[in-house]
Amino acid sequence: MYCTHCGVKQPEEASYCSACGTRLMKGKPVPSALPAQPETEVKEAPKISLAKEPVRQAVNELPSVLLSQNGRSGKGSSYRYPEPKPTFAERYGSLLALLCLVVMIAGGWYAWSSYKSGIVEQASLLQTEAGALAQQGQYQAAQIKLEEAAKLLPNDTSISTDKESLHAASRAQSALVQVALQMDSHKLEEAEQSLAQIEAELGDGSNTLLNREKEAAADQRQRLGLLHVRTELDAADDVGKLAALMDDVEKIDTDEAREVQDLIVQKIVSVSSRQAEQLLKEEKYASASKVVDTALGYAKADSALIVLNGRIEIEEREAEERQAEAEVKAEERRQAAVLEAEEKRKAEEEAMQNRQVEQEAAQAQAEYTVQEFYNNLSAWNYSGAYALLGSRWQKNTGYSDFVNGYTNTSSVWIDSIDSAQGDENTEVTILITAEESSDLGTVYSRYRSVYQVGYENGIMKILSGKGEKLS
Repeated sequence: MYCTHCGVKQPEEASYCSACGTRLMKGKPVPSALPAQPETEVKEAPKISLAKEPVRQAVNELPSVLLSQNGRSGKGSSYRYPEPKPTFAERYGSLLALLCLVVMIAGGWYAWSSYKSGIVEQASLLQTEAGALAQQGQYQAAQIKLEEAAKLLPNDTSISTDKESLHAASRAQSALVQVALQMDSHKLEEAEQSLAQIEAELGDGSNTLLNREKEAAADQRQRLGLLHVRTELDAADDVGKLAALMDDVEKIDTDEAREVQDLIVQKIVSVSSRQAEQLLKEEKYASASKVVDTALGYAKADSALIVLNGRIEIEEREAEERQAEAEVKAEERRQAAVLEAEEKRKAEEEAMQNRQVEQEAAQAQAEYTVQEFYNNLSAWNYSGAYALLGSRWQKNTGYSDFVNGYTNTSSVWIDSIDSAQGDENTEVTILITAEESSDLGTVYSRYRSVYQVGYENGIMKILSGKGEKLS
């Protein structure tokens, strides 16, 4: 048998050419064109032009797959056949398994995400329904909705926060009923305390679940304010105070507020009429006319005030006529007027002197208060110094913050102090030297401070102040 590729004779049992490695075709006749070859050792395969390039591979250079187990090549049939090519499944099976695993994971993740999204959407819808119920005051039904939402999302903090808000709103609803009963019983102090607690629990922040009770608390606050006005109205006997009450009530736009306004107007008319009558008896027509004009500003169409104003004008003219007719007594009246004017002048001078004395005393008291403030700081008596501050200053600055501001201050010396009286308060200007501790040791700093000092509840206090470091 001969190789159809290179023409080398091969043993009958061979499957591959020992010279070129071509698979032998058994059972087929050898082409007549191939010349007979002697059974001698082939040193070099003949060149056949069937391939694009001539084959030059020697027998001993055959691929290892065609070499015999004992390493000899080119002779006999002692070689191993090439292994069959791997199938598609064997070649790509691992990759296909990995791809299937990725597809399964992606499908599972998508299914879980879809399920989770549905849960979140359902919980959000329950929260929305709870909010709508809360705005209608149905807190128990809203709480049930939130409990259902919490079962869907047990770890959702917003649901827990909404549940706490609903509990607060429910408590406020019940407490506001008690406040209304207290006001109906005219227990205004108890109502004031209860309402303040409710307002503190509801807080100042924006929360839709609490808005209904906040509005209800605001309504009760207005009603309580009107009840306070009614109480003050009974005891008020001064037009100025009544006018102040009117200013407060005019800010409230309710039927009850308008009813209280009418009561205030009636009281203003009553008080003004009584004061004007007294001034008429004293023949103080201008003062009486001013009182009536003020009252007419609140009750322009009040017939009693209009009549009273006409009486004042008539009596004033009659008085002028009597004055003109009483020529004999004119001199006496002039002298009396001069005397009255002199007394008035003396009274004004005395009042001015008294005011001057009061101002000087106030300035001295103000300077003493500021000095006492720094004396307490130097003695580390922070509570004593803090007590000299006004309520607004204390409200804006807590005691601990106040003390922390002076922890590095060992002592303070007042270099100079001066004061000037204002319209209401005394302005105190002070220069001080402070011994302070720092990272570099003890240092001495100079400061200039300006304080507003005045009376608060009958006690001299440092109401406000500002300072600057000079060195």
